[in-house]
Amino acid sequence: MVRAGTLNKYLPQIMKKSTSSQLPLATASVLEQAPGKATKAQKQVKKPKQQRDKMSLQAWPSLALFIWQLWMQPMLLSRHLQVLGVENPDISLLKIYSLPVQAQLPYRRYLLLLLATLFCVTPLFAGICWWVLAWFSHAIIGSALSVHDCFYGLLVGFALTPLVMLFHGVLTALMLNILFVVVGGIFMSMLEYPASLLDRPTFYLAEIYLAGGIAGLVLGFIDGPVHVFNYRRCCNFTIILLRGLLIGSLFGLVFALAHFRIHHLAIDFEIHKSFSHPFLIGAMMSGICYILMRLRFPIWLLEYLWASLVYGLQRWFGLSTLHLSPVLYDHLSFLPLPQIDRHILLNAKQRPILAKQVIKTTQLSPGQYQHGKHALAKLQAQELDELMQNGQFVDLAQLNGCWLPRLVGVPANANSILLSVSEIGRYLQAAHIAHYAYHRLQHLAQAQNTVNALCNSLVTDSSPLAYALHMKLTLWHQTIKRMRQKNQAQIQQEIPNPFRAGEPLTPEEGHEVFKGRAKLIIKLEKLLSDKRQSRSIALLGPRRCGKTSLLKMLPALLPDTLCVFFDLQDNPIDSPSAFFQALAHRVCQQAEKERRMQLPPLPPLPVSSPLQLVAQWLDQINQLAGTQQILLCFDEFERLETLFSGNRRQLLQLMGLFRATIQHRRNLRILISGVASFETLDNIWNDHFINVQEIRIGYLEARTALELLMRPVVGFPPHTIPKAVAVAVIKRTGGQPYLLQLYASYLVQNLNEQSRKQATLDDVLQVEERVLDEATYYFRNTMQNLNPAGKTILEQLAHGEKIKLDKTSKRCLHRHLLITECGQLSIPVLGEWIREYW
Repeated sequence: MVRAGTLNKYLPQIMKKSTSSQLPLATASVLEQAPGKATKAQKQVKKPKQQRDKMSLQAWPSLALFIWQLWMQPMLLSRHLQVLGVENPDISLLKIYSLPVQAQLPYRRYLLLLLATLFCVTPLFAGICWWVLAWFSHAIIGSALSVHDCFYGLLVGFALTPLVMLFHGVLTALMLNILFVVVGGIFMSMLEYPASLLDRPTFYLAEIYLAGGIAGLVLGFIDGPVHVFNYRRCCNFTIILLRGLLIGSLFGLVFALAHFRIHHLAIDFEIHKSFSHPFLIGAMMSGICYILMRLRFPIWLLEYLWASLVYGLQRWFGLSTLHLSPVLYDHLSFLPLPQIDRHILLNAKQRPILAKQVIKTTQLSPGQYQHGKHALAKLQAQELDELMQNGQFVDLAQLNGCWLPRLVGVPANANSILLSVSEIGRYLQAAHIAHYAYHRLQHLAQAQNTVNALCNSLVTDSSPLAYALHMKLTLWHQTIKRMRQKNQAQIQQEIPNPFRAGEPLTPEEGHEVFKGRAKLIIKLEKLLSDKRQSRSIALLGPRRCGKTSLLKMLPALLPDTLCVFFDLQDNPIDSPSAFFQALAHRVCQQAEKERRMQLPPLPPLPVSSPLQLVAQWLDQINQLAGTQQILLCFDEFERLETLFSGNRRQLLQLMGLFRATIQHRRNLRILISGVASFETLDNIWNDHFINVQEIRIGYLEARTALELLMRPVVGFPPHTIPKAVAVAVIKRTGGQPYLLQLYASYLVQNLNEQSRKQATLDDVLQVEERVLDEATYYFRNTMQNLNPAGKTILEQLAHGEKIKLDKTSKRCLHRHLLITECGQLSIPVLGEWIREYW
């Protein structure tokens, strides 16, 4: 037996070729991750080992290793040869010589190994079959068989092999060669039986049983590995049964012909008996033995005993025996071996790399696949619970651990259970870092709701991870309950602070304080409901006035529309192809999350001309949407020009794509959001965004601002912010949403710090210093985005100077909501900042 380290040295790299969707959430990436910190010795040998693995992948296996892996690890061998350039293992000789000379080289080397295997293995199988039949004939029946019978079978097999290789395939030729040799040898041997043997039917039927069993065992041993090696996948049990019936019928026909030849239609034998009896016996025995060997039952019996032994040695005597597990050597075991998952769990803490290697290998073995899933599920559930109980919420949100996949984006094959756990971790981490107890309670309530939803989904989920995690969720409920009780006790002693300044509001966080945008929502609904007019929508307004909050609230405000939010500022994009890939990923992710719609991913894009494939993908999305409206929302749309700054032609093509979407893709609508008006942008925007409907978003009206400050949420203590104080805040901010939230947040915080229940006008003056400091970035950005004339005007207004505004300056400042109709500062606190900081 070849050592496990030698046989599996290719596995870490070759497994990257395999599909990782079989195990939950990118198992390949989970198993590649090394746990903890490497020791000094590991660091010293890491680089040489990687170099050896890379060299091993480029090296051809020896003949002994090739034969071993062909029959014991065919999928691993197939992927290794694929790395070496052998894409089609069953290619014909004609196709090989039609390839370019350079492409022929790996196939020639592969053909030499296959021919060497043929000449080594075929005589061995033929000799074993002939020896068993000859011994039985001599010892039981008393009829000696000649070695020429075996030789004739070899000649038949080797004569037909070149023809099969030339026109069909070299791998099929290997299998048919052994088939012809075994069948030919048995047929020729049975022709040597004397006719007097019919007088001893018991021995004769025993001979047929033996011959059929040998033929079925040999063919079952050959067919399984060759099929996996060729197609890179295992047959299911139904296919094996059907193939067993076919093989049994074939061998039954051979035995019937041989039997007919022996008795030469003797008078005392009827024709139907001369054919039916040996046919049924041979077919039954050959088919049963083929199925048993195809399932590798004889080998499984030995592996069963060996797996039990090595597990018992470690379980009861503490010996490290996982590296001796038969899973590492035999990848074709269809029947489950005992204690494999428990054996993995015994080694998970002390030998995690070896345990990961065994879990990875179980993906290749049909019978051990469930063992790997159960072991990984138990380890993941245990690690998730440890992260939860230790308060490592960042790692819980990122699924970062020894047995967990690092969550990067949302993979297409993402496990819904782990995604829910990640969401729980995000809420708990948000609660952990939240400054106010009110916000912490909101996050904890979201976490509790997600845990409840996860519990309900696990009831009907039969996956191993669902079973392993279900019992842990009871402890999670208790942990979150303790955290909520702690914050409830704290919030009873202070005023709740529901205000959120500087972060966009979402349906999950802060929706209670989203106020004053009802008219805008009604206008959006009217524009989207009219499919006869395919208008694009432009949501325009100054910074920090609530554009992003409105876009993020759209999924809750427009339930009949699938809203896809895409922020050009938050997505790291360095090329047009990256832009489209990120957009497509976001669309597919949102469709799956909001509507359970499975949309096709965007195929890899060529760097030179990606727009053609993007247009085809948009057509697919438009058709699959059916009656569903999809609204693509682009925040900070002005950044598109910087993305395509080096290629004006691609920018024009993108604009053409937008225009075609607006005109012809009725189920796709485009909403762009930004600061700049179309009249201040390049003409390219006006030329392509035809019939654009501009929606202006401004500051809050006085009545809405009063409601926000005095009654932000249900249960907010009355008279905490009296009307006089609220009016003073509105006058200082001009109703600017960000500044309103900032003032109110600091007012409540100031009251809690001083253990008071009601704010006064003096508190407004007191918190204004903190507002000026906190909002410095907003104020500075506002000034820097103005032209020199606009800056000068604001400076003069801040210092109380009376000036006469020209129409251009007045229109510009009024568009940015910086001055009122009468030419005064719309945000008085901005003037205070200019006097102190500018």
